[in-house]
Amino acid sequence: MHAKVFSPDHRSWVTYNGQPHGDFEAKIHDGLAGTDETLYQGPSVTQPEVTWYNNAFVRVMMSAGSPGDFSVLCDVRQHARANVIWYIVAVNPANEYILVARETVWIQKAFGPTRRMNLHLDFYNSAIKTLIFENGTYFDSFGNLHLVFLNSKKSIETKIVNDNEIRKVLNAEN
Repeated sequence: MHAKVFSPDHRSWVTYNGQPHGDFEAKIHDGLAGTDETLYQGPSVTQPEVTWYNNAFVRVMMSAGSPGDFSVLCDVRQHARANVIWYIVAVNPANEYILVARETVWIQKAFGPTRRMNLHLDFYNSAIKTLIFENGTYFDSFGNLHLVFLNSKKSIETKIVNDNEIRKVLNAEN
């Protein structure tokens, strides 16, 4: 399986080669600089899913089985790349923040030093929490994070985390 997925301005692209339930290689091509870089080389259960958030910021998501989605993020123009990150639920491309959900939930910068903003949510522990969480959670155009999740009382809860609050934590000096 071979594919090429272009950025919105068609100046950069991601190519991948491989077979589901086998090894894949994903590469990024920066059309402005004329460079290629390998983003990922290894196994994936499904074909990679490529999402361009703007002309430079791209996410390549692979699957290691259920539950086991992992992603590689890249900013083509800044030549920044994040290591493999598991369980990304939402992405804020304007500020390059990501929401990660494992046993705990946090927001972090996509690139650079890892500083986390831990979110203390009262989750109900079931498989459906993940489905509701992933389908109703997003960053809006103002950078605010909207969370929808199943709480410990088994009811759907909504929480909004303000962009200013996120910036304050993630951009704080040590």
